[in-house]
Amino acid sequence: MAANMIDQIMLLKISRHIELDRLVPSRDKPGGRKVAYSFKWMPAFLFIFTLACSTTARAEIRLPPIKQDIDLSSVNRLYKSAAYRIDIKPAGSTDDHFQQAFVFETRNDWVVRDYFNPDPARRQDVKRPADEVGHGKSDLRTASFSNMSFDEPVDVRVTLLDPGQHVDQVQIRPLRFAIPGRISPDRRSVTFTLDQPRKVSVEINGRLDPLFIFADTPDVPDLDATYYYGPGVHRIPGDGTLVLKSNERVYIAAGAIVEGRFRLQTGSSHITIHGRGLLSGGAWPDLQTDSAWQVKHAAIYTTGSDHFLLDGLTFVQSTTWQVAMEDYSPRGDATHDNVYRDFNTVSWNGCTDGIWITGNDNQVQNVFIFNNDDAFVSKGGHNTTVSDAVFWGGTWGRFFLFFNTQGNTPPVENLTVENVDIIGKEAAPAMILFQNWAPTDKRPVKPTKSVTFRNIVVEERRRPGNSNNSPSNPAHFIELDTNVVPGAVSGLTFENIALDQVMPSEGELLGTPTSPIADVKFINITAGRRTLQGASDLPITVNTNAHYSVNGD
Repeated sequence: MAANMIDQIMLLKISRHIELDRLVPSRDKPGGRKVAYSFKWMPAFLFIFTLACSTTARAEIRLPPIKQDIDLSSVNRLYKSAAYRIDIKPAGSTDDHFQQAFVFETRNDWVVRDYFNPDPARRQDVKRPADEVGHGKSDLRTASFSNMSFDEPVDVRVTLLDPGQHVDQVQIRPLRFAIPGRISPDRRSVTFTLDQPRKVSVEINGRLDPLFIFADTPDVPDLDATYYYGPGVHRIPGDGTLVLKSNERVYIAAGAIVEGRFRLQTGSSHITIHGRGLLSGGAWPDLQTDSAWQVKHAAIYTTGSDHFLLDGLTFVQSTTWQVAMEDYSPRGDATHDNVYRDFNTVSWNGCTDGIWITGNDNQVQNVFIFNNDDAFVSKGGHNTTVSDAVFWGGTWGRFFLFFNTQGNTPPVENLTVENVDIIGKEAAPAMILFQNWAPTDKRPVKPTKSVTFRNIVVEERRRPGNSNNSPSNPAHFIELDTNVVPGAVSGLTFENIALDQVMPSEGELLGTPTSPIADVKFINITAGRRTLQGASDLPITVNTNAHYSVNGD
């Protein structure tokens, strides 16, 4: 009881410190910086937080303080879900402990053929189904999502909102979590238990309208951040870009929707962008693929920043690249020691790369990427780790792109990618690609060595009925040609890889006399639950300057 009183007193102190129910434009910060607050929904947050604290024997559940009747008309390409309702409660408790969570919806409103057309009438084609439009659009119709935080097991109930629909089947991915969905007797809802915070895709009656649950542990609000965005809708002034300097912090609270983007100042250090809110790019149409234009409209961009922390955000309807970390310093040593963790992306546009991990000594942890281009891109760097990721890609891009276009950055070395679930890829020439699109005489020669992909589960590369299952999208596992990407490759290891099936071709390893490919190992590879015994079981084209082995064969 005493602990409860202390918790509630602390919350009351916070509520007295911040003016509620209206927008406080700004207040001065050290160094002349400003902080914007919007706490129209803070009373709801206090109620949920206090309720959780007052029940010490149960899970602490925090839901973003978003009113169910919120007006999202001012937020482009983001809606309240018309398909799903979510309720959550401590696992095993009675139904009267359910709390309703807010569910957002995004729609597949992008197609390459007409999206860039200057005629607005032509751009209306983005609203048509993929089987009518084609040209790079996926069959998927919507992707809904809900954010929540808890520290003990919870029960989640998903209810269909359309009274004419019933649950015929349900699948919860990643499949390795083995989370069973319990269909109610009236077939109107599904209930399942999360034993810990996880990022999952709930797929009812097929895969075309998935529902993502982004669950994480409760965070601590950063009330002294340089830029604080409380619950509510915010738009970054001007062209929507906020330039961040060294040691500045941005906090986007649960329940906040920030429209805009952040640019990390070149040469900056120790910048933090964190919180449990949303960063939306839907207000800026995806108008072109020109690199200069994309640099300007990337959700987060830098040409050199170190000790950067990105933690907890959900990127929604990004205009183009999402976390684009470059390094243009003369020696390629300006981007390093960065940590990217617990973030999510739900974006339909082409060119919405998930994260560029360029640089040295970086870490990516516990991310969920639903996008329409590459999930991970490296333009060079060493000693980087990607771990615990879930990826569902659209019709553009690959799972991992080695993009060796910059001569200044170090070669890729000592890279580890592990514990990844690829729960879908709507189309792809290859899952892993080494590429260089520069003119032949301007391609840097950069060796690649000591790269490990470990514990990778590829659940589906060729979804049944997918209109993009075509010869131009063979979904090869790897394509590496050092005539295209000069530089010797060695020490490339694939260990504990579970493929959905063996394709007629799984790609190519083509070396040259000056850039040979050696010591490529496939260890403990399964396909369709069958263990591959030797190189003949994994059809990869090689030449005399390349070699690979499967389980030592």
